[in-house]
Amino acid sequence: MISIDLHNKQAVVTGSGRGIGREVALTLARAGANVIVSDIDSKLGNETVELITKEGVASQFIHCDVANSEQVKELVYSPEKLDIFVNIAGIALTTGLLDSTVEEIKRLLDVNVLGTSNTYKWALTRMIDQKHGKIVSMSSSAGREGGPIHAHYRASKAAVISLNQSAAMTGAPYGINVNTVCPGIVYTEMWSEILDGFERDTGIHDREKLWNDYVIKSIPMGKPQTPQDVANGILFLCSNLADSITGQALNICGGMCLD
Repeated sequence: MISIDLHNKQAVVTGSGRGIGREVALTLARAGANVIVSDIDSKLGNETVELITKEGVASQFIHCDVANSEQVKELVYSPEKLDIFVNIAGIALTTGLLDSTVEEIKRLLDVNVLGTSNTYKWALTRMIDQKHGKIVSMSSSAGREGGPIHAHYRASKAAVISLNQSAAMTGAPYGINVNTVCPGIVYTEMWSEILDGFERDTGIHDREKLWNDYVIKSIPMGKPQTPQDVANGILFLCSNLADSITGQALNICGGMCLD
């Protein structure tokens, strides 16, 4: 019988105050891992901690802005050991290539690109000393190709895929697995913001019609993904079942991306 057992493992999950991040933290906890919840929103983060403790494992909240390297370092070195580090923290930018402001682009890159770089740097530094560890980051199907909508967001997620490959090659000699996941359409609060951009760019202001005729029809399997779908993929990558998998970008998108 094959099962995933993370008992006695220590995990850290950034961006776990809500949405996909919260589901990832809960899923790792249900597999037995102790989980440090990290987010910039203390209220939401502590709500996740309460849910995790109900699963019978240890959890605590640590505030962290992944764009701040020193905060990431403190987060990484806070537990006695670090077996699993999952970076979910990220933001969207729904303005287009021609109308995004410099300030908007800088904040996007600070969180999605610099933030990912910071988490790789410090998680790898600690895990190299341990000679083991699993790291998973969050990219997106949007990072697989360019397009007229959400240009800078796409670019930031493409950068995550590239950084992931470099981080994997850095960690491989030390037995560290580094992978990323590329979700497709997951209706979270962030996707609600993205739909605002779709409304503007397509001229379709009927939200239900936009969702059904424009978004869902782009998914070959005909249904959106759920936070649990993404959490399941991350759980696999954090388990011993994925010991020989590194440097990969796992599509969890219902067939939207085939490369």
